[in-house]
Amino acid sequence: MPWSNKIHRPVPKRLVQRARAKLVVSRSKRGYTKEWDRASREYLAQNPLCAECLRRGVRTPSQVTDHVVPHKGDMILFWDRSNWQPLCKRCHDRKTAIEDGGFGK
Repeated sequence: MPWSNKIHRPVPKRLVQRARAKLVVSRSKRGYTKEWDRASREYLAQNPLCAECLRRGVRTPSQVTDHVVPHKGDMILFWDRSNWQPLCKRCHDRKTAIEDGGFGK
């Protein structure tokens, strides 16, 4: 009996979008509420320079309050200020990509 080559048929865009929507958890459900925005702004005002850039001897304004250890939904760790660090967006994006296994994941 002869073998036939399988034909690749792309998944319809609507099914891909529906699957992605189920994976995305809203910002507020992850803990990033108005209270977080306020606390983050206060923290950045008190810590105006990126901690990672300072380690390299570069003075860069901080833009993001980062969780040193990813909280993964643990609200005690989320609100623990000793687990926060000020980062510029570039350093934060790089750190997040490394933790998540690469850009776009």
